[in-house]
Amino acid sequence: MKQAIGCALVVAGIAAALWAGGWWAFVGGIAQVVDALQAYPVNGVAIGLGLLRVILAGAIGAVVGFVPIWPGILMIKDER
Repeated sequence: MKQAIGCALVVAGIAAALWAGGWWAFVGGIAQVVDALQAYPVNGVAIGLGLLRVILAGAIGAVVGFVPIWPGILMIKDER
């Protein structure tokens, strides 16, 4: 049973990492920059935050994925 829960955690961690790093941070950051550039007057803070989201997308995905994946791997490897 522990191995099944561990596998589920690993799969959920991969899915969460792809969503957070790929969709929310990368794609959402690009959309935020485009929206801020089309606004009148141009919103510099929104542009900066959007660029920060795009730059940190990999790190955001890694952190979000690490949280459930690490315990999942430990549950899979547990010998008891």
